[in-house]
Amino acid sequence: MRRSLAAACITLLFATIVWAANPSPMNSSPSPTAARPSLQLQSVEPEAATLQVAGPAPMFSYLAGDGRWHRSDELLQGGAVIVVFAPSDEDLVGLQRLAPAFDELGVRPVVVLNLATRGSAALSRRLGLTASLVSDPMCAIADLYHSIDPATGRNAPSYFVIDSQRTLRAMYFGPLPPAELLVATSARCLGRPLPQSVFTSSDER
Repeated sequence: MRRSLAAACITLLFATIVWAANPSPMNSSPSPTAARPSLQLQSVEPEAATLQVAGPAPMFSYLAGDGRWHRSDELLQGGAVIVVFAPSDEDLVGLQRLAPAFDELGVRPVVVLNLATRGSAALSRRLGLTASLVSDPMCAIADLYHSIDPATGRNAPSYFVIDSQRTLRAMYFGPLPPAELLVATSARCLGRPLPQSVFTSSDER
């Protein structure tokens, strides 16, 4: 009897050892790798998206002259905008002169400057500007719009017409054309008549 019991214990012990060495798939515990899926490192800032006419315009945040952060959606609340990067003083004076034409067209000029907010405010006062100025000292907004000069690392001249639905309707990279052409381009791509005030403003030069 004792020998039979001893033999049964030895058999049970042997079966337990074998099970531990090669457990059944129904009872196997998940491996550490399966329990913790591998993590892939991602960049903190998303890469600039490809820009194309009829596609969405990039969104951004900016620090305004009131010392508060704003979103680009707020710029579109009044309708379409034309975003202008790296204008010269002469370009800004032209935009200001054509302000009535942009008003009549229903397009708001938004100027992105490679300046801090104080510098943008000083420039606005010096030239008597009424256009919305957006400070972009780190060129973050310019990067979203592929408007960085590779030679200087600063904002490069370009412009973008964006409708109230945040759809990119026109874009141009290179030296900025006269303000009259900016008005005409905005009117054409938005399907609106050319404002009569554009001719009045041009005659006053």
